[in-house]
Amino acid sequence: MIRVLAWLRGSKIGRWGAVALLAVTIIGLFLMRVRKAGETAYRAKQQSAQLQSLIKALRANNEITQMDTDQRRAYVRKWVSDD
Repeated sequence: MIRVLAWLRGSKIGRWGAVALLAVTIIGLFLMRVRKAGETAYRAKQQSAQLQSLIKALRANNEITQMDTDQRRAYVRKWVSDD
């Protein structure tokens, strides 16, 4: 093992190989971070959409709850058909 490390350090090919391996490792770590950031942003976007949908549903529920009986019937008739 020490011979291999000495060869890597002592030869031009070994140094270039070490530099290339280091570069590939750095690029790989960078790409992993970018991917993780993208996944996090995607999850945040989904959660935001779910929250907006929930807020919309709660507002509609509050509107319907505050209606009197005749208004509620008219609202339901608008969405339900006899067909």
